[in-house]
Amino acid sequence: AVVSTQSTGAGIDASKVKCGGDGLKNPKAKHDNQFTIDTSAAGPGDDVSVEIIPLDKNGNPIPNGKKVPVSLKDLGAGVKSCVFNPDEEGDYLVDIKFCGKNTK
Repeated sequence: AVVSTQSTGAGIDASKVKCGGDGLKNPKAKHDNQFTIDTSAAGPGDDVSVEIIPLDKNGNPIPNGKKVPVSLKDLGAGVKSCVFNPDEEGDYLVDIKFCGKNTK
């Protein structure tokens, strides 16, 4: 018999991911905006993904909107640095996932 196992995400609590920095508090268009993502208390795993998505005037994601390129750098001990540089002023959704799960 052949069996296939998959990770169940045991011990992962994405709600314990902490994010902070000027890139989230006071981002600017056409500038590098940096913030940190600390997953050290969220459980085992190193899979962090970030998407920066433009929003319309009502706070909804713009269909086919141009996502902002993101650069992630591993700082060690479960901490990553994230840098993004939006081309235009406006509101953006910063969508952060840890091991495929949404953070708070």
